Amino acid sequence: QFHDSFEYYAAEWTPAFLDAFKKGRGYDLWDQLPAFAGIGDEDTVSRVRADYRETLSGLHLAYLKRWHDWAKSRGGITRNQAHGSPGNLLDHYAVSEIPETEIFKHVEEGQIPMMRMAASAAHANGNNLVSAETFTWLDEHFQVTPEKLKEAADFVFLSGVNHVFFHGIPYSPEDAKWPGWLFYASTHMGPSGGLWRDLPAFTAYLQRCQSILQDGKPSQDVLIYYPIHDIWHNNEEKLPLFTLHNQDKWLAPTNFYQTSMELWNGGITFSYASGDMLSHATVEDGKIIVGGNAYGLLVLPAVKHMPPETLAKIAELAEQGATLVARGGLPGDVPGLHEHGKRRTELASIAGKLGGKAITMPVDEPILSSLSQRVSRETMTSSGLRFIRRSHDKGYHYFVVNRSGKTFEGILPLAVPFKSAAILDPWNPGGTVTTTAKDGGVTVRL
Repeated sequence: QFHDSFEYYAAEWTPAFLDAFKKGRGYDLWDQLPAFAGIGDEDTVSRVRADYRETLSGLHLAYLKRWHDWAKSRGGITRNQAHGSPGNLLDHYAVSEIPETEIFKHVEEGQIPMMRMAASAAHANGNNLVSAETFTWLDEHFQVTPEKLKEAADFVFLSGVNHVFFHGIPYSPEDAKWPGWLFYASTHMGPSGGLWRDLPAFTAYLQRCQSILQDGKPSQDVLIYYPIHDIWHNNEEKLPLFTLHNQDKWLAPTNFYQTSMELWNGGITFSYASGDMLSHATVEDGKIIVGGNAYGLLVLPAVKHMPPETLAKIAELAEQGATLVARGGLPGDVPGLHEHGKRRTELASIAGKLGGKAITMPVDEPILSSLSQRVSRETMTSSGLRFIRRSHDKGYHYFVVNRSGKTFEGILPLAVPFKSAAILDPWNPGGTVTTTAKDGGVTVRL
């Protein structure tokens, strides 16, 4: 079953909301109605509204889980687009066997942090498939070229997607006047769309890419904590909806986003984790294990609000040998209103014990400077090449795309050790084995 992006607006209340709020947040919302309406001191207003948003997120999560369990009990699986909801997107994506992201209109690298959330949810659950609603409104009808299709497909693959969904082929009655019924936001992939001559070659390209990208496991260097409580903690009256369309307002201003883009541009692979996902993490040989996938270190991107239990888990991981980088220092406040003074003291106590085990850095210092001695970056990004890397029993797969707009010809440096390599061209299903260099090493030349 498929759950499309959250597009049922004004879903801001339910008859059982007050009971759910009191049970989850520890106090009666009736007692804080002035603050909920924006009346009172700024701190109380933001805490009450954050509690409201967290409660609503939990209610949405509950119905998604019930829907998933219903489908599973009947032999089905679920595919879920979490974006657009007011909730914790990572946890909402993670409900389904196949989390699904979306590319809308433009292919812009600034969308990578948003699109990486679906893949992160799959990684955290140990699931393999990550889907994407692809080609949505790339251009007006009959204006989308095969070149634009390939650019969009390559981009979603770079975000961690390995299961492309076409958007789309609208229903059209046989007796409808040519060109038939059209959907306003769709790249027209149907018989009258003008792309059909090129689709066999294009779908063969997708098949070859996906067969590699569905093999093995994600190979990620860094795990980044998703600070949803900081995003919920604001004084805006409206309920924030975390859509693709307005990510420039709610996501781009955050240090979480900035950290992600610095790593992306610097050639360091990463995935995200929510507090719930971290609660299941373990440490093996200094690596953080989440969903069966290993990460070299955990980054806290200028986190201000964190539940004490989440920081306690992070402290436990650090005690077991995990590396923690706290950009802007450790979190100093707790989310929500209930007993926040007591919980803040508890958080400070945990932070005090953890402090010596965490690598702290100024928030305005480039994060690559703190990671350079701990993670090997893929320097190909300096030439405008973008990649995604997966590991398998015998080594690694790389999917490499030249997004520089310039021709690249030269040696392709790789951050992982290897003894041999083969170049696979998805347009031409043949392989080229590299030669051994004078130092006994192997080079890859593109």
